[in-house]
Amino acid sequence: MKKIIVIALVLLFTTAIQNANAQNGRTETGTDIAKVKEAKSKLPDLEITGVKVSAAHNVGSSGLMRTITYTVKNNGAKALSQSLILVEGFLANTEVYNTEIVQHACGSIVSPIGTMLNPGQSATSSFNCSDRNLFNRYRFYILYVDLANSIAELNENNNQKATLIN
Repeated sequence: MKKIIVIALVLLFTTAIQNANAQNGRTETGTDIAKVKEAKSKLPDLEITGVKVSAAHNVGSSGLMRTITYTVKNNGAKALSQSLILVEGFLANTEVYNTEIVQHACGSIVSPIGTMLNPGQSATSSFNCSDRNLFNRYRFYILYVDLANSIAELNENNNQKATLIN
């Protein structure tokens, strides 16, 4: 019986602390909500703003290739080294990335030299991708930046862009 009373008191006390924190603008752990928002506002925010897939072209012994040209923009408030930004390409029959319906098709880092992508700045880059007769089986090429969510961002929901394959 004593254990039940102790548990009930702990739950009551915990609820009272949570309610007091909420009224004072703090999270359950007592963290100041304004400080959390301020810290988050200083993050980068990567967005793919353009993707273009070239027609297949012969590249000597490498066979048929497609050139993927893309632009990544930093909409956030913090600069980020371009060598940390990984983009990955996928073939799909819908414009929305879904792990069950896509075929991985190449990827790249934005720039291996490590120049910074400053707030508001865009970087355009390209890479070649082997055609392997896969492109004609799909309607869309989807490019995804930071698929693994290894970079904390203001908005994690604007990291992909799809384009029709010609």
